[in-house]
Parts: sequence; C-alpha cells; structure tokens
Amino acid sequence: MVLENLFLQQLNIRQENVLKMQHKLKQPKAKHLCIIKQTQRKELHRTITELTAREIKNRHIMTTRKTNEIWIGLFGVSGSPSNIHLNGCPGAYVTVLTNASDEECFKSRVLSDTKSLGLHIDEIMWCMTLKNRLLKYDIEDYLQILAKEVKETDETRFGIFHAWEAEE
Repeated sequence: MVLENLFLQQLNIRQENVLKMQHKLKQPKAKHLCIIKQTQRKELHRTITELTAREIKNRHIMTTRKTNEIWIGLFGVSGSPSNIHLNGCPGAYVTVLTNASDEECFKSRVLSDTKSLGLHIDEIMWCMTLKNRLLKYDIEDYLQILAKEVKETDETRFGIFHAWEAEE
C-alpha cells in the first residue's frame, strides 16, 4: 500500500510537470516573443533591402544596356598564301558585317572572327553602323543579303575577298 501511494504520488508529479511544460510551450514568455519578432523584423528588413538593391541593379542594367546594331567595315587582312580565303595571295581587302553595340565591340568581334579564319588584320579602312552607311552610300546587293543573315543568325559575315598578287 505504501508503495502504491508512493507510485501514485510520483505519477501525479510527473503529470503536473508535463502539464506545466505543455502550458509553457503553448504560451511563450513575452521576452522570447520580442526576440522572435525582432529577429523576424531584421530578416524581413534584410530581405526588403536585398530586393530593393537587386531591383536598382536590374534597372541600371536595363537602362545602360546597349542595343546591338549591324556594323559594316572594310578591313585589310593578310595571312599565309596557302589560306583558302587568300587563294595564294599575301593579303586582301574584305567587307565585314556583324552585330555589335559600339565600334570597339565591332572591331573586337571582327578581330576574333578573322583569327578563326587564320588571318590577321593589317588595317581598318573604315567602319560604321550599316544604318549610317546606307544614309551616305549605296551598298552592293550581296552585302544587303549578308546583313539579313547577320540579323537572323547573329554571326559575322565576310564579303568577297579582294586579294592582291604581290606586296608592293
């Protein structure tokens, strides 16, 4: 009987402790709530700040992004006489068309595409946007066709290579 009473007392104490713990879990202290709210506020503020910074950056990129135009230029190139484009000659002049945002981008793109053909640029006779070129001069029909290809494929196109026989 003594053991039974002792056991029931311990059981009651345990039940009371469990009830107290459950009550504490259901109603956290005000101090803990403040900390949680402050943390949530800080996270929310940080998230808003990050979003705002990202939006500002994206707006800046959108407003400063340059649009590509078709550029055209006449280049003096040279390379090995065995190069298929030079047909046994030491060099040639060629009209090149490509998409670019500005003159520097155009020259850079032509330089890399010319290297891929195994040629070197010796001189740049002229270069400008196709739009400006057409305002001043007429261009041959085949160059207009190449311009359409550039617009559709975004690839550099080379016109006819006008080679010279020997260096002077």
